[in-house]
Formats: sequence, C-alpha cells, structure tokens
Amino acid sequence: MKKYPIYLTMQQIIVLKEIFEDEVMKHYQVDTFNEPIELSCLNARTRHVIRNNNIETYFKLSQFEKKELLRMPNFGKNSLKLLKNHIKQKFPHDWRSFKFMREEAFDEDLMMQYERLNYKGARW
Repeated sequence: MKKYPIYLTMQQIIVLKEIFEDEVMKHYQVDTFNEPIELSCLNARTRHVIRNNNIETYFKLSQFEKKELLRMPNFGKNSLKLLKNHIKQKFPHDWRSFKFMREEAFDEDLMMQYERLNYKGARW
C-alpha cells in the first residue's frame, strides 16, 4: 500500500481543527464545565440575559458563538467583556474551550509567537 502526502490549505486545516476540537473536547468539557454559572460575579444585566435564555451551566455557555451572544436582547459588548473576564478568572487554563473566546485565544497565540520571534533576537 502506497502512502501519499496530503496537502491542505490553511483554511482546511482550521476547519479540521475546529471539528476535532468540537467533537473530542465535548467529552472533556462536559466534565469540566458541568457546574452552575456563578451569577453573583456578574452584573444584573448579564445575569438576567443568562437566566432568560436558560443558560444554566458553563458547558451550555461554552457552546455559544460570540455573534449568538451579541444577538441576545440586552446583551452588548460590555456584557461580553464582563463575561470573558469572568471566564478567564474561573477557568485560567481552559478558557480557550469557549467558542466565544476563540478570537481572543487566536490573537493571544499570535502575540506569543510574535514575542517568541522577537525574543530570539532577529538580527538584520
């Protein structure tokens, strides 16, 4: 049986990574995030939005995209920012598993790579 290399575009790799993360990480996330959301750490507006949309656990919250959250009535950028800060404090190592945090995780990974390259001291 011959083995042939597979050539994928960056878009295809990103899609495959998302599929893998969604399916494999679900089992891990159910255990990790299967606890009620600490509403006392959030402001009243964010608390009401979470309650009104029946989001009871961190696992259920982790399934929402950023756009879905922002479409909810009375949930704006300020509420999103507050929620992101809460998630980062609550889950310092697992916050990247939340769908609405992916952009931030991607930006942070890029910054880390950039700093690593600059740290090596590229000489001209």
